[in-house]
Amino acid sequence: MGTTIESSTMRSVMTRSRALTLATALGLISALAAPAAVGAPPALSGTAAAGMPRLLAAGVGFEPDGVGMVDPSQGLWHLRNADGDPTIFYYGVPGDYPFTGDWDCDGVDTPGLYRQSDGFAYLRNSNSFGVANVSYFFGLPGDIPIAGDFDGDGCDTLSIYRPAEGRVYISNTLGSNGGYFIADFNYYFGNPGDKPFVGDFDGDGIETIGLHRESTGLVYFRNSHTFGIADNQFYFGIPNDRLVAGDWGLVDGVDTPAVFRPSGKILYFRHTNSQGNADSEYTWGDTNWIPVAGNFGPLSSGVAVSLSNSPPAGVGYAVESLYLELPRAPELPAGLRTNLSGLSSAPKTLTLNGVYTGAAAFDGHVAVVTIGSDVILLASDNGAAWRVVGAHMGSFGRNRWFGDSPRFVAVIGTDRDGNPSEPLYAYADSVHIISQVAAPTGSPAVAAGAIVGIPRDTVVHVPYAHGATVGYCTGACDQINHTTTDKGGGEPKGPATTVAALELETGIDLEGYFHTSFGTVTGGPAGFQDLVDAYIAAYTAFAFLVPYDAAGGLVTEGQTTVDGLDALRFARERITRPRGDVDRTLAHGLLIKAAIANVQPLDL
Repeated sequence: MGTTIESSTMRSVMTRSRALTLATALGLISALAAPAAVGAPPALSGTAAAGMPRLLAAGVGFEPDGVGMVDPSQGLWHLRNADGDPTIFYYGVPGDYPFTGDWDCDGVDTPGLYRQSDGFAYLRNSNSFGVANVSYFFGLPGDIPIAGDFDGDGCDTLSIYRPAEGRVYISNTLGSNGGYFIADFNYYFGNPGDKPFVGDFDGDGIETIGLHRESTGLVYFRNSHTFGIADNQFYFGIPNDRLVAGDWGLVDGVDTPAVFRPSGKILYFRHTNSQGNADSEYTWGDTNWIPVAGNFGPLSSGVAVSLSNSPPAGVGYAVESLYLELPRAPELPAGLRTNLSGLSSAPKTLTLNGVYTGAAAFDGHVAVVTIGSDVILLASDNGAAWRVVGAHMGSFGRNRWFGDSPRFVAVIGTDRDGNPSEPLYAYADSVHIISQVAAPTGSPAVAAGAIVGIPRDTVVHVPYAHGATVGYCTGACDQINHTTTDKGGGEPKGPATTVAALELETGIDLEGYFHTSFGTVTGGPAGFQDLVDAYIAAYTAFAFLVPYDAAGGLVTEGQTTVDGLDALRFARERITRPRGDVDRTLAHGLLIKAAIANVQPLDL
């Protein structure tokens, strides 16, 4: 189950990370139709504006760290600070070993490089393209540079971990320009082959050494610069992950691990120094990239995005990141990443002027950004980051990508009347599965699809303990319309549960759902009636062909035009129809077809 948008109002729920769903595209209709933004976005609390794991509650005096990725084959640095600002610049030559540190004691971490071919370290005092501010002879071939504030004076220095010896060489001063590295002291720690990292693991203001055993995922560290056994150890990640440490998640002055997994190009963050699953994650980078971390301060990408209609800041960050990094922008759906493959993410200078249109969802948002011939779809789930979920990057000569084909999505209509005192979810009186198959690129064929109605009293297998044998259904069985209501019973019900039941029964992997209710009570949330009236405002008429046996005296037979109230009446009635729920299900299908017909002019 993927991104799900519902209009009750439209509830945005991320249940499985996938591409833009048809439900998202339908949910964007009201956004596209409106001339200005509807509502304001939720405050960003759990995730940063453009994908970075963001603090929940920062401790006084602490700032969250950002994360970066370095492509060592090009010397290309991709940095993102904790607020989501991105930047890209070249620094170094292929084969240099990257790291970061606050070399000039200004509170901002900037690049450093170790070039084994000449044994020199090259340190720069700004996050931008340029030459080194300080360089000096550093160590021996095979030495691994480690950078941090090893004495608590507020300045980072460069030190050495020598894997062949399992020894740490600490220096509390930087070498002079053109000079040499001189260690103040050294001690043994770790086993040969383990990879070093640096962090303040106990919050005392002094950074110490940790080691990562890439073959097993073992993480261990000491809290002092002395010989001895590890003060803490735990497993995090899988073999071949690349580890970095920073203060993210709790932002309490204690550094915790993150790993970059080359096989999936995913960063996984742990918010405590303990064994367990990742607390947050996002997709970024390429298989050969090396992660770095630090407080990178304000960043300037060179891509200036100006959008009309006062978009929330996170939208601008996400769009800026897309143009700046293109196929490697964080959290792009895999299909869109493939669509953009081959485009350069090298540094660029762009001034982009476009139009933002947004719509408030129940506890999330959807948005459309149009910049020239480019159309970008974005979503924000449950107060999390704004992320790009689909795009047509026409200015780069790319075909549109709004999801992979074939696509299957559930459309669920419940009988909640919009009264705020009602439970959020009610009985599902309308359940349909929509399929869509895109025409092959370059083919004269058109996209095809189908709508399958599920009668509301259909008994299906359900993903919760309920009932017994009911007709042909054995085991946990219930009526499909019962799977959505949360009106008591204790089962984990709601649209996501309905989708799970449909998947169990049909074997179809549903991408997500679109959920709507009546929404007819003054002051209640928007629903089906409001959605239809939004079409009228956008397209003059909500028109469709009604066969005689579906009209039932409720609407005009043949080509008819309805407003939201008449459409709702047409959708609800079953008692006066000859075949009851069967005819009502047919009417629901006609309304869905009319909605899709109204989407077609948008060229989605």
